[in-house]
Amino acid sequence: MDTGVASSSHAFNKAKKNITIGNDVWIGQNVTLAQGITIGDGAVIAANSLVVKNVEPYSIIGGNPAKPIKNRFNDHIIDAMKALQWWKYSVQDLAELDVTNPHIFCHQLTQRVVNGDIEEFKPSRLNFADIVSKINEEAITS
Repeated sequence: MDTGVASSSHAFNKAKKNITIGNDVWIGQNVTLAQGITIGDGAVIAANSLVVKNVEPYSIIGGNPAKPIKNRFNDHIIDAMKALQWWKYSVQDLAELDVTNPHIFCHQLTQRVVNGDIEEFKPSRLNFADIVSKINEEAITS
């Protein structure tokens, strides 16, 4: 029988655990992520999946609950991608590389890094005040 009294032994205001999503991650439509999980770099999560465990880098998972389907690349390419962290470079620097072939891409990027032909892209931070200032400048000049 419901007496309308809540149990005092249950803490309903627990702190939520953050979800960590790596770089180069694809998350399909209607995916549900459990609190506190980590999705590794390069992972792909199929649409309508329920993810309740950590996702390995460069793995493809799906289902309810989500399970590994396969890896995006072989172990050699995965190790190279993890080491290179290609997302740290500007799009312009990557434009000349062959992105259609992961093996060639890793080789080309490695060569550019080793030769010092490419540096990490470190843009300056843009804050709200900077945006407002820029908008005001453009409004005055137009």
